[in-house]
Amino acid sequence: MMNLDRFKTLADSFGGDLARWPDDERAAAEAFLTEHGQITRDILQEALRLDELLKTAEAPGPSDALFNAIMASAPTPAQDSWKQRPRWAAMAAAICLTVGLGAGWSFAPGAQADSSDDLFAAAFGALEDPLDFADEGDV
Repeated sequence: MMNLDRFKTLADSFGGDLARWPDDERAAAEAFLTEHGQITRDILQEALRLDELLKTAEAPGPSDALFNAIMASAPTPAQDSWKQRPRWAAMAAAICLTVGLGAGWSFAPGAQADSSDDLFAAAFGALEDPLDFADEGDV
């Protein structure tokens, strides 16, 4: 329901051009405008004057002190990036791991097997004779 307070609130919020008002409020505002004539036109005229004033207003730029404070607090790139923690350490660890796995696979007993089934049997052959820890509880 549109009343004078609601109409003024909408004019203050959305300006003097009804086209910028929300769709669900616009029809009620137009009907209220035709019913109440001069007072609603005065409200819209005042809102239009404020709209024009806001269009001509120029936003001020930041002061020099603010700009300098922001720039002073901004992170800077490292001057000597080579002095930072070396990234080659991770690459060296990956290379060592790869070489170790490759050597372990190549020189493991049964690695020269004739088929993949023989390789599988050699790899898991150690599991066939697990250590028997049941007798150690008696020690």
